[in-house]
Amino acid sequence: NNGNIGNDMWRYVPNLCCPYIPIKVSASFTANPLQGCAPLTVNFSNTSTNGTSYFWNFGDGSNATAMNPAHTYTDTGTFTVTLTAVNDTSQCGRYSNTNSLNITIGKQVNVSSSFTANTDYGCAPLVVAFSNTSSNATAYYWSLGNGQVDTAMNPQHIIYPDSGTFQVTLVAFNENPVCPNPPDIRTLDITVGECELYFPNVITPNADMVNDLFEYIAKGYSNCNLTIFNRWGEEVYTSPLTDSFWDGKINFTSTEVVDGTYY
Repeated sequence: NNGNIGNDMWRYVPNLCCPYIPIKVSASFTANPLQGCAPLTVNFSNTSTNGTSYFWNFGDGSNATAMNPAHTYTDTGTFTVTLTAVNDTSQCGRYSNTNSLNITIGKQVNVSSSFTANTDYGCAPLVVAFSNTSSNATAYYWSLGNGQVDTAMNPQHIIYPDSGTFQVTLVAFNENPVCPNPPDIRTLDITVGECELYFPNVITPNADMVNDLFEYIAKGYSNCNLTIFNRWGEEVYTSPLTDSFWDGKINFTSTEVVDGTYY
């Protein structure tokens, strides 16, 4: 530039040091896939123009000079792949251009679905709470067996109003868009019985074969106790409901309670 040609015009004037037309090199490429689980093999397609040689840097310490290489990533992370396209055939010297894109590699995890219920058997209507003990999961889908579905971690106050056997299913997911993980499924049966509970309101243990025992019915119930108190709130008898009668004696002794009203 001798100062007589304006800057806007200078770009149209051939290089005074090299009278030949420069070669415009453009580096470009695609990769398939762009993300996935380790180990992942990525195929690169070179779409550069005017390049005569190529240098690839795969971002993990590996390099290549092939036109369309493939590379396997064994580590996890995001790797910047760089392609430099070179043309050194020009009389004006060496021309090059560089382009890059990212490859993301994730690690697959083992999703384990598991859960417990505070009870899996009882009388209708049965109310159940579930405790999720899954591992490596980020999302959940419950089919509760009674027509309900839920995505909470720990569904509570689930009502089974009728008798029968209800299969509860939990599907545990790990929602990773980079490296999809297979879900895991677990099931548990909830059994609801037709229960019966009956208590008489009188006992006369006088050996006349009428109301000599306080006989009650607690069909289908568990983890329950019967406790009887006198009018002053003193306990005179306690027993699990698996014992189906009381004979009017104080806590399995030979001492009979006195006549009166008990609670």
